[in-house]
Amino acid sequence: MAINKYTEKEFSDCILLDEKLRKSIIIVDELQRKKASGRFDTMDNILLNQEIELKNKREMEFSKSSCANKIEYKRLVETGKIETDSAIRSEKEILTKNFNEQYIYIGIGALVLMTSLYLIIRK
Repeated sequence: MAINKYTEKEFSDCILLDEKLRKSIIIVDELQRKKASGRFDTMDNILLNQEIELKNKREMEFSKSSCANKIEYKRLVETGKIETDSAIRSEKEILTKNFNEQYIYIGIGALVLMTSLYLIIRK
């Protein structure tokens, strides 16, 4: 079993922060589209400024916490586990198939040997 460089809490905190950051980016984009379309009032401007500030804070926290590295590490570990499990399953399927073929050849060999012995003893 691989040793984790990070705790589960660090992963969950980073994933939560990533989700919050994505939501902030979406809100900022929507408000900027609204501003570009001309349907923008003072409250929207205040909201846009607050959301940009919040997004910037979240980006800084995401960067300071090395969340990109932690999330990438977790993805790599999970991908490695999936690949290993897949390789084990494939190997078992191949071995099972090969064992079945081997038993068939052993059975045919035994049948030929028994027939040969029967013919030799009969003469």
